[in-house]
Amino acid sequence: MREELKSAFLNFNFVMGFLVMLICFLGMSIPEWVVSAAWGSEYRQSALQQSIVGIFFGGVMLLMPFCACIPYATRQVEELRTSVMTWKLLRSSLSKYATGKIMASALSGGAAVAAAFIIHALIWNLVALPCDPVAHPYHEISFDPNSLYAEWYAICYGLPMYLSITIGIFISGSTWAVIALAVSVWVPDKLLTVAIPACIYYLLSASILNHLFGWNLPHPATLYNDALTVQQAIQSFTEYVLLFIFACVLYRLGLRRRAQNE
Repeated sequence: MREELKSAFLNFNFVMGFLVMLICFLGMSIPEWVVSAAWGSEYRQSALQQSIVGIFFGGVMLLMPFCACIPYATRQVEELRTSVMTWKLLRSSLSKYATGKIMASALSGGAAVAAAFIIHALIWNLVALPCDPVAHPYHEISFDPNSLYAEWYAICYGLPMYLSITIGIFISGSTWAVIALAVSVWVPDKLLTVAIPACIYYLLSASILNHLFGWNLPHPATLYNDALTVQQAIQSFTEYVLLFIFACVLYRLGLRRRAQNE
């Protein structure tokens, strides 16, 4: 397990996933800050607004599955192609091997995207004024009254909102990373390992299950979206738990099939 985690976090792919997500955040927030340069500090967006603008109006939701799948899932393809998996299974058991891979993939995928949000938020809390709608009325954000963030964003400079979004992004990233891991053992191709989970993500975003079967499931980005309600949080969390379990089962079945045929 320790070797798997070390390999998951100390590799170029993890850094690449983190940097792509961070650049995606900055690609929206920096132009917003530059445009508001002539407004004066009192009328510029708060640190909280700058931190979340890339999620709600940028490309973060679109790149989420890519950045979560890149860090570790593709290494399974390498181990299959080089027969390293067979050598590792001889030293251990299939159960331990699968558990190590799932944990490493989930933690690295979730950490890559969540760390990007945390670093991005820290940058803007150093540059911009902390969110305080009482002292600075321009910091007021018009959330839906039913949204959890409508109350949270004004508490302790938005700390509950930062924590909620970080957890939501981590859960989402971890799940899509494990889905990519499951794909890698059935379709051992690096490009498809990243592309297939992204396609599934986009199909779910387009409410494909609602169109086909009438199942009205939450958007994959609901856990860190601005319209998050208690009901949506429960539904989305349940959806991700089921996806995670399904991906783990699918991965173990594919791994067992590979092990028997190698």
